[in-house]
This record gives sequence, C-alpha cells and structure tokens, in this order.
Amino acid sequence: MEGLDIKPYVHEDCQGGITKYNLISVICHHGASGSGGHYTCYALNSDSNQWYHYDDSCVTKVSKQTVNSSQAYVLFYLKDSAKSIRWRKRFHNMEQATMSEAKTHLISSHWINKFLTFSEPGPIDNRELVEGNNWIPTDDDNSCERISASVWNFLVSTFKGGPPVTVENYLAAMNARNGIVGPTYAVPVAWLNQWEAYKKGLSSEPPRPHRHVEYRQRPCLRGDASSMGNARRLLRRRSSYHLEGRHTNP
Repeated sequence: MEGLDIKPYVHEDCQGGITKYNLISVICHHGASGSGGHYTCYALNSDSNQWYHYDDSCVTKVSKQTVNSSQAYVLFYLKDSAKSIRWRKRFHNMEQATMSEAKTHLISSHWINKFLTFSEPGPIDNRELVEGNNWIPTDDDNSCERISASVWNFLVSTFKGGPPVTVENYLAAMNARNGIVGPTYAVPVAWLNQWEAYKKGLSSEPPRPHRHVEYRQRPCLRGDASSMGNARRLLRRRSSYHLEGRHTNP
C-alpha cells in the first residue's frame, strides 16, 4: 500500500526523479459484469491518515487491513511527496523569516501554484512574464508574485530555471511600454477639477498650490493595483486622487 517503486519500469528518458507511490483510493465492483452491478470505494483521508469506506450514502471508518484484503477494481496512487513537503515547509518558513526584506524579485504565479501542489514542479519558468527578449511585461494582473532575494535564491538553486525578473526591471519595462518618462504622481481630484475649470475659463480663481504624492507601482501583487490601468481604476473608485505622468507619446 505504501512505497510502490516503479523505477524498474520507468523509461530511461524519463525526467522525473520520484518513482515511489502510495495508495490513496480503491474502487471495488460488486456484481457479474463491468457495465452493471454495484461500486464502492475506499479512500484515505490524508490529514488524519484514516481510511474510509464509501457505499452510496453510508460512510464508515475501516482499517488498512480491510483495504488491503479488498477485491480491487481500480487503484489510485499518489507520488510520494515527502521531499516536496520539506521544500514547501522551508519555503513558508523563509517567507515568514524574510517578511521585513524588500520583495525584489518576481516569479510566475503559475509556477508557484505547481510548486505548492505538484510533487515535481519542474524548473522555474518566468517566460510568461515577458514577451520576446525585450522584457516587456504582460497584461495579466495575476501573472506573478513578489518574493525576496533570499526566497528567489532558494527556489532557483533547488529547481533551476528562470529567467530572473526583478521588480526594478519590470517597472522600467512597463513604463517604457506605456510611454511614461520619469515618476508618476497622485494628484487630488478636487484640485485637478479646480485647475481644469480655471484653464477653461469657468473660474477666475486659480487653485491653491497642492502637495503631489509620488506614486510607486507595486506590480503583480494579487489583489493590488498591479498595472497603470488597474491603478487608475482603483484611485478613481476612491475618488480622491488622479494619476499623472509624463508620456513620450502625445
């Protein structure tokens, strides 16, 4: 039931390193033919390490010995994930330990999901974050996560792959794509409305000087304004600030 090793049967070109599997479920057939009869199931609860027997609406606890002696129709195995569990535990510990560090690197959300769910996520693949070789960021708001340099070094040394993408390079590429030169500032909407009224001759009184705030983009943070478009929509919903930047294109 545990430690089924298929290494003797694996093709020599197989890239996977894990060859041991553990039984997690069994389907049993009761009746004369495969197209009829009755089906029941045994399944392992991974949290409690307890086996259960499912027979329609009836669910009962059973022992390993009961499962081992059953007449199996279909067997379900899961890759031994002991190594991947250790990787994830170290990843989460490093995330907690480096919370005060700057999140300087970006990593593909798709690969992170594989890392958190697959026994073998494969090498890091950040190619989806860029287009071609010009480091042009994509428009997918949830395409990446921000991590510290320490976490990035751990992941890339363990799984290899790449390419490395830093927040600084990503922002520079995003600004270049949007035609923005220099920093972007948040301007109070109320002040901007007064200025527009004065410029259009609708008001004879110019607006008072204001203190503009430099807006620093935070790319690819799930749930945050990760692009200029989302930032504009977010600030407009709050109805208190407006983004202004210098563009190379009229």
